[in-house]
Amino acid sequence: MSLSKGALLLAIVALLTMAMLVSRRFSHILKKGEAVFRAIAVMITVLFIYNFAPHVAEEISIAIGQNPDTPYELKTDFVVDGALPHPDVYWLHMDEMMGFAAIEKYYGDGQEGLKQELAKRGFVINDSAELRIGFTLVAVPALTSPTFYDSYLKGQLSKVEHLFREQRERELAYKFRLDRLDIQKDIAPNLELFHAYMACGYTAITISPSDNNFGFAPIGHFYESDRDEHQFLPYEAWHNDASKSFYENVQDDLSDLIHLLKLVSPLSLVDEIFTNENPRKKWLTIPEHEDIVNRLTEHSLNIDEERQLYRTLFDSFSIPSPKFVYVANNVAHAPYDKIYKTGKLENPSPGNNAAVDLLYLPQWEYAARVMLVSIDMILEQNPDAVIVIQADHGIQASGQRYMIDKGYPDSQILETNYSVIGAVRVPPGYGELPDQLEPLNVSRWLVNSFVGKNYELLQ
Repeated sequence: MSLSKGALLLAIVALLTMAMLVSRRFSHILKKGEAVFRAIAVMITVLFIYNFAPHVAEEISIAIGQNPDTPYELKTDFVVDGALPHPDVYWLHMDEMMGFAAIEKYYGDGQEGLKQELAKRGFVINDSAELRIGFTLVAVPALTSPTFYDSYLKGQLSKVEHLFREQRERELAYKFRLDRLDIQKDIAPNLELFHAYMACGYTAITISPSDNNFGFAPIGHFYESDRDEHQFLPYEAWHNDASKSFYENVQDDLSDLIHLLKLVSPLSLVDEIFTNENPRKKWLTIPEHEDIVNRLTEHSLNIDEERQLYRTLFDSFSIPSPKFVYVANNVAHAPYDKIYKTGKLENPSPGNNAAVDLLYLPQWEYAARVMLVSIDMILEQNPDAVIVIQADHGIQASGQRYMIDKGYPDSQILETNYSVIGAVRVPPGYGELPDQLEPLNVSRWLVNSFVGKNYELLQ
């Protein structure tokens, strides 16, 4: 259940409680047959039926149509070739950044300066990269788990790629439930790319704004870049199932009941509080690295997402090589008014933070600046690092709603959702990089080149 619906239900329950308290306070004046009591009873009944009945019907429908078999595969055993080189590998996940061809087509800006800067640093750019998925929760498994994509996702995505993002997401979510697939529980902790590198002795590190909202789960070490203090979750703190809290074990045992209650009550809000305070998350505080961060942001707008990204990335440099580091850069992601909230720029759309025609490109360019700074930080530490730049999707739900309201053609709405920035840097001596490596082939090539021959490239 969404936070907005949970908040609405909570408000309604609070209002009904207040009404009952008021009526009780004046019970010596009101009679039992008074309209106020009947109104409260009717409101409670309507609220119950409105929330409970549709979800019960849906749960029954899913239970009847549920697939008894596991319809997907995940690769867990990897061929490891000890003769292959083991460079540090950095994957810069550029959330919601369209590719260069789409930026030029829709904003009239070829971004030649940025392309030159990337070429100077040794990147091969895929101008017209496309990923026909459209949202992070499914895009990340598709990009990083080739066997899962080939055995399952590819077929499901082909059935919904013509739909707008929100409807596409609903259709897939329903199908996943029929197939008893929970992306966050079943797939996110088992992403093949991470486990392939760990199988040959790499340390896996994730730097992400969240460990649950976008489908990222701790696999190796985990930095959560939107926490102010406790930001580092070491591998040793979570990988043992025995460390599960009492609350988590209750959740596992009563998962179906809890899921239903979340759908029909404000329990999702309470659950979020418990999850955020979960004692299993033995987060460690990392240094501020203030001198470094201040130097890097001296000539920038100094937004918080930027500062936390530099802070966590710099902290990760102390972890020994070889390492695979997945860095989620969320600066370009909606809402599109982040750079204007600093008060240093005049907002061209103060009343609508989804106005992609006015706001998206400036925020995209700012995210690209943060990306370049991150790349230079990495290369300063390790000039021989392999670096991937890869977006998961282009303009997403709020931007699509804006484009629909503005009358954009369906083809353009889908194109801007599927367009993704993509580029790969491979230093000399680490293999021959195919020209314009397609997004779904990046993981395959990385594993084959530095772990062992495990995948066939898609044609």
